[in-house]
Order: sequence, then structure tokens, then C-alpha cells
Amino acid sequence: MVNWLILHCCLWLMPGNTDTLPQYTVNSLEGRRIDFKRPGHKAWEHCREIKPLHAPWEQRKEGDTRFRAGYDSQYFYFRFLVTDNLLVSVDNNTEIAVAKGDRVEMFFSADTTLREYFCFELSPYGKVLDYKAAYYRKFDDTWDLEGLEVSAAPHAKGYYVSGRMPLRFFKTLAGREGSMKGAAVYAGVFRAEKSSEQETAGFTWFSWVTPRAASPDFHIPSAFGIFRF
Repeated sequence: MVNWLILHCCLWLMPGNTDTLPQYTVNSLEGRRIDFKRPGHKAWEHCREIKPLHAPWEQRKEGDTRFRAGYDSQYFYFRFLVTDNLLVSVDNNTEIAVAKGDRVEMFFSADTTLREYFCFELSPYGKVLDYKAAYYRKFDDTWDLEGLEVSAAPHAKGYYVSGRMPLRFFKTLAGREGSMKGAAVYAGVFRAEKSSEQETAGFTWFSWVTPRAASPDFHIPSAFGIFRF
């Protein structure tokens, strides 16, 4: 039994073992001239939707989080639509303050070893915490993605966060020089919902993929699926 478990874990970490991973197709938006700052822009309809993110470590199904993404020759575009009746945000100018309140998150990696991966945590007001990491939980918060643009705002039922990243970031991850068509990267899509405004209040953690962990943890290989372009 022990030998089987070791083999299973080793196979999971192998970059080529992708058959059982959840997959999301990032549709091309070439020629559609998307306005990423408008969450209702018609071009978003041409992007597939992940809905809703789920809370793997809790029984309740409360809340609704929907994600779409697309790309063209220059940018990767993303949009989160979040239902949330209480927005919690820490009002200061430090990046790390984003991690103390409600937020949506995206992680990207070239492979499932997570020897190097990149994290983006985004508040309902458009504040950004971006950093580079290495397994396990070795964080470099001095790293920033040049060219990242984010638009976000609260609304009556929650908030939206949308934005764009330079496509060259994904080309580097995928080892591509030309078109991203047919390329793939490993990705996680998450949300953190704080239960109250009290500083010590806990979070409900939502995810696209169900991580293989007894307690909340997105910084592990099993929290990632595949984005195919």
C-alpha cells in the first residue's frame, strides 16, 4: 500500500500526467475588440464560463462566483462575477492588505511540480497582490507582472473583477514564441470570502478544482487544472 501511494504521488507530479485534470478552454477573441473594463461587454459571451466555484471544505453552497477568460494576439482577458452580501476590504496601500479581505485569485504554473508559479489576488476594489512562489509556500512578494491591468467595482449583489495580462507572460510559461493556439498552462481559479469585518474572522474558500487536502490549501499541485488555448 505504501509503495502504491508513493507511485501515485509521483505520477501526479509528472507534468505529462494530465488526463484526469479538469480542463478549461480559453477561447480566442481575436478581432472582437473586447473592452475588459466593461463586465457586460458582448465579447465576454464568446468566452466559456466556469460556474460556480465551490467550497470544498464546507457543506454550504452559499454564494456564486463565475469566471470567464479569453485571449487575442496581445492579451489574456479575465472576468469574475461574484455574489456577496458583505464586502470586506482593508483600506491601506500595502499589497498584502488584499489577503486580509474578500478577493478572487488566479494561480499559473508551467507544470504541476510548482517549482515556480505565479499568483494574482484581486480585491473587490481593484487592488492587486501579485507574487511569485515555489513549492511549498516560498513566496516572493517583490515580483510584479508588468502590464497587468485590473478593473473592479462593488454592485448591489456583490462585485466584479476583470482585467488583462500581457500574452507574453503565458507564452513564457508555455514555452511558446509564436501563437498560443494549442498551448496549455496549469491554472487555479479561487475566491476567498471573509465571514465578517472582524480582523480575526475566518474565510470560506472557493475553488474551480477540488484540492486533495483535508484543510484549505491552494498552494498544492492538486488545486490546479489546465487552461488550454
